[in-house]
Amino acid sequence: MISFTYEYKLKPTKKQVQDIEMYLDICRSVYNWNHGERKDWIQSRKTPIDRCSIEKEYIISVDKPFPNYHVQANNLTQAKKEYLHLKKVHSQVLQSTLQRLDKAWDDFFKVKGRGFPKFKNKNRFRSFIYPQIKSSDLKSLQVRLPKIGWIRIRKSREYPIGFEPKQLRIVRKATGYFAQIIFVSNESVPDVIPGEISLGLDAGISSFVATSRGELIKTPEFIERAARKLKSL
Repeated sequence: MISFTYEYKLKPTKKQVQDIEMYLDICRSVYNWNHGERKDWIQSRKTPIDRCSIEKEYIISVDKPFPNYHVQANNLTQAKKEYLHLKKVHSQVLQSTLQRLDKAWDDFFKVKGRGFPKFKNKNRFRSFIYPQIKSSDLKSLQVRLPKIGWIRIRKSREYPIGFEPKQLRIVRKATGYFAQIIFVSNESVPDVIPGEISLGLDAGISSFVATSRGELIKTPEFIERAARKLKSL
């Protein structure tokens, strides 16, 4: 499968900007609350068996399982009945937020040198994801965000032909709001033919070309050589 990510700048109305910011705030609160739940569970397992702190203590039943993605996804469904503002955000967007948290924790345990996950403030949480979109959600100069509506885009380039949209990420940057659309194709990249020799080349700055074999080719100094010759003449 081949995939490309195309980025387009959004041209939202004032109401749509408010809706996007509301999505970011709610998703960030869901991320932080569930992160805190996981952190509290870990802290409760660090309590010494023969004593406790005189200031505060994490008291969680020993029978309560670790709040992984599946546990927290079920809890989120129940939380929507009590906290109605959660229903303002598309359900798949909230699920993708929990998946984002789950990946941060998974990387912490599996990737060497990865720091402990942190709570997100407004500047550190600037995007949310629609994990599934369709071709009908895209028009020539518009993109549709479920529960927000059609938003105009600055179409800097055409959509790729022969590719289907799969995922949409909304990102807030210093210069505005952007839509990052992932397009996929069912075409597969052909495997390297056994026995054939291939060589990868990458143009660089300090080196003219770097090869997949680790060779570095220096940048040709045509101008410097010509200048030295001109000076001698």
